[in-house]
Amino acid sequence: MITYEELNAQNDKITELSNVLSVLIKERSICDSETCGTIFYNYMDKVNQHMHDVDSNLCTDLLGNSSSEAHNTATNFMGVRKKLKR
Repeated sequence: MITYEELNAQNDKITELSNVLSVLIKERSICDSETCGTIFYNYMDKVNQHMHDVDSNLCTDLLGNSSSEAHNTATNFMGVRKKLKR
């Protein structure tokens, strides 16, 4: 079971990598570099891991809850995940 603190730490790292990539991709010569590619694939790995962790921990718990609000939250998370995967 992953904690909310661990999920938040994952979000922080993903945000950090997003910020770095947003600067790097503005310069074509840097964007095509091996280093930028490495950062991008690291970013993608972290996003995929985070989505897996949310699905397997948080959404499972929310879907199992009898509250309609919890169920709707899980459904919204899963909808966002589908959009991100596209």
